Amino acid sequence: MATTTQPTRPSAAARIRRRRVVLGIATLAVALALYVAIGFALAWASMQPKRRAPTESPKDYGLAFEPISFRSADGVDLRGWYVPAGRARPRGVVIMCHGIDGTRQQMLGNARTLHRIGCASVLFDFRARGESGGSMCTLGYREPDDVLAAIAWAKARPELRGAPVGLLGASLGGATAIMAAARSPHVRAVCVEAPFSQLDRAVDCNFRRLAGGAGPLLAFPTRQAGQLILGRSGADISPVREIGRIAPRPVFIIADQEDDLFPAIETQALYRAAGEPKQIWTVPGAGHCGAGYMQPDEYKRRVTRFFLDNLK
Repeated sequence: MATTTQPTRPSAAARIRRRRVVLGIATLAVALALYVAIGFALAWASMQPKRRAPTESPKDYGLAFEPISFRSADGVDLRGWYVPAGRARPRGVVIMCHGIDGTRQQMLGNARTLHRIGCASVLFDFRARGESGGSMCTLGYREPDDVLAAIAWAKARPELRGAPVGLLGASLGGATAIMAAARSPHVRAVCVEAPFSQLDRAVDCNFRRLAGGAGPLLAFPTRQAGQLILGRSGADISPVREIGRIAPRPVFIIADQEDDLFPAIETQALYRAAGEPKQIWTVPGAGHCGAGYMQPDEYKRRVTRFFLDNLK
């Protein structure tokens, strides 16, 4: 007579171990999904449009002005102000480039300073900022095209034909000004404060500032997500690789010694990569884009002297 064997059931301990493994895998999968989602959310938030109308205008600074609009190379409509020089023959025209979450209003003080030496100014909102169009901020990928469009607008203005063009930028606007100047032979001189040297490094610096030792853990998924959204590596958005092409046109870099967003090592890397003629001014005690607050008179003196010497 044949005998049959009954399958052995796993012991209670084995079942508990199996459940723990499954639970561990599920927990790890959820944690990984959350990690990736946080990176996407942070990258997406930084690129979303930040629309707002200006609360001040050049009129509040004693300046005549004209509202203007022009179009970037990919069809994005940009809004701005034109501040004429107030003299028959402008010394030059300076294109103003604001920071990542700023608007053209941020540059009004600079426009007034340069108006006093006979320079006209073009102040505009980058794409997805202020009153300009555009579905997202591209963190320096498409923004150089916005600056090039502003230059083209100025070159076509009858009273500015033949006037030398300068660029003045802060933070992302400074990084963008460097890349635009490297691509445009029309730019005569570039003055920037607190620009980043390369976008992927800028992301790392920002997260170290916000999260300390945990910064790299948050920076990694955010970088990857940003690159996926942009379709461009952060290492490709690189003022430090382009700044050398500006020479022999002069570059003036303003470094904020206590800048915890883009540390002095970033600014120094840009200075080393720049060709001659170049100059750098490091402002003790100044935080990010704080030179004009820490030393307002010296800031005005150095910026005006730079453009007086180089817009001829």
